[in-house]
Amino acid sequence: MSYKKGAQFERALAMQLRQAGAYVVRSAGSKGPADLVAWHGGRRALIQAKVGGGASRLEAQRLVAAAKHMGGTAWIVLRGPRGSEAWHLIYPEGLRGVVATRETFLGWLLGQAPVPWQ
Repeated sequence: MSYKKGAQFERALAMQLRQAGAYVVRSAGSKGPADLVAWHGGRRALIQAKVGGGASRLEAQRLVAAAKHMGGTAWIVLRGPRGSEAWHLIYPEGLRGVVATRETFLGWLLGQAPVPWQ
């Protein structure tokens, strides 16, 4: 993945989440655990955006540790060929592998849908 494609994807995600009513901070160019931090009310999410590949085990571990520390959830968003997206919830651990859509994620973050792990 080129930096340019990844940065464009991060900005697009941030803009769409903001338009839906979430607060979003993008960590541009950082080597931190998350590309985006999104929150609304008491719900918080750390998001790692990936274009054309997945996150390494170390990246996922760092993302989960940061989400635990802030009392939020950890998500890896993969953009595949032709713009398809898959939202993978990786923390809380009991739900590893849960795949959602942006709409499902937003419903939970904005309090319009129940928390899927309760």
